[in-house]
Amino acid sequence: MLDRMQEAEQGGMLTPMTLTVTNVLQEWICAPHWYSVTIINNGPNPVYIDVNRDANAVNLNTPLNNTETVVINFNKSKIEKIFFRCLPAQTAAVRMFATW
Repeated sequence: MLDRMQEAEQGGMLTPMTLTVTNVLQEWICAPHWYSVTIINNGPNPVYIDVNRDANAVNLNTPLNNTETVVINFNKSKIEKIFFRCLPAQTAAVRMFATW
């Protein structure tokens, strides 16, 4: 599991978080559950992302490539976990902005 970056609550928004993604599946627990998240891939390699793994799941079968951004918004606090991984021998830096 990933170590949490320092988070500061700002009116329901968390400060930007940065993590390094490798080929090992990494799980980010969103507590309290988030309404939405913006994920930005700062590269250098593509990142595969899953949100939750249940009836509310969002699976990005297509990788998020370098410099690409995705916004996932449930309009309710349903984002419980986010999973990240790269292909073998690849890494990427990912930034996240979330609301809860």
